[in-house]
Amino acid sequence: MRELTENAASPDFLTRTHTAFRSFDELLNAPGGYFPSLNVGKTGIKLLADHYDHAQAARGDSRRAFRWGQRRRKNEAFIQIQVIA
Repeated sequence: MRELTENAASPDFLTRTHTAFRSFDELLNAPGGYFPSLNVGKTGIKLLADHYDHAQAARGDSRRAFRWGQRRRKNEAFIQIQVIA
């Protein structure tokens, strides 16, 4: 049996599974001010959006993932987390 060599929650695995990019680094460094539009209502994609936003903030890039497809409960508050470097 072949061993898994990559964690299914890793940024690279999620990037290859849910986008046309070959690596998370390629997604982060996409030219032309590109940022991903991600349907976070699908399994695994919210985690990819979280990885992307955190990595861009850590390197001082203002790009963040555009998130769509997630339904909020009626009384659920929207919380924005600001990463302070």
